[in-house]
Amino acid sequence: MESIKAILLIIIIGLFVLSAIYRTKIIGLWGEKKISFLLWFLGSEYKTFNDVLIKKKSGHTTQIDHLVISPYGIFVIETKNYTGWITGGAHNYEWTQNIWGHKYSLTNPIFQNENHIKALESVLPLFSSSQYISIVVFLHHSTLKVKVAREDNVIPSWKLLFRIKSYKDYILSDEQQDELIAALEDVRLYDKESRKKHVSAVKSSKKWRKQLESYNRCPLCGGTLILREGPYGNFYGCSKYPKCQFTKKA
Repeated sequence: MESIKAILLIIIIGLFVLSAIYRTKIIGLWGEKKISFLLWFLGSEYKTFNDVLIKKKSGHTTQIDHLVISPYGIFVIETKNYTGWITGGAHNYEWTQNIWGHKYSLTNPIFQNENHIKALESVLPLFSSSQYISIVVFLHHSTLKVKVAREDNVIPSWKLLFRIKSYKDYILSDEQQDELIAALEDVRLYDKESRKKHVSAVKSSKKWRKQLESYNRCPLCGGTLILREGPYGNFYGCSKYPKCQFTKKA
């Protein structure tokens, strides 16, 4: 009996340690599953694809949390699972997560989703940029204090279905939707090795962008970062403005 108790105790401690190590990954997966469940209620007019990994013409990959194909457009959904207050602007490269006074940086998810849409446009050239609709969803335990326009579609999760349903103009025929789904399957990757390579590439990309910033270069286009004065204080902006609207706090 004592040996059984000891084994159970070891298993419990092991599970606790594993949950602590992989806490961020577990939370992220739970957030994506929650959004997948919500999207199920859209109905048969909407075809939902979750965790889509595609290969771009450049050979690089991009991962899209959720893709919804409908007569009303192609909804590209980026899911964020953060706690605390989220602040930032539409053109800021980095946003801020504030948890009881402790501040952390996160990449502007609007930019992230724009890159996802560009990737889709490159492998699905028959569909125009106007047919894509970007939506960034934060789960319920975050409070959005971001300065964005309604069309930027940065919303809490409880608004997701309402926002998708608010698009009522028919812009894709049944034939176009079928063609899009078939084309998507041709570029979609499912194997584990591709996913491992994608995760490694994302980590390398983040390091490279941080290195560019340290050399006073724009991580989006490589332009020079210039110190500028704004109504809310000093900030760094790209020398290629207005073509590139990268900004970061001074």
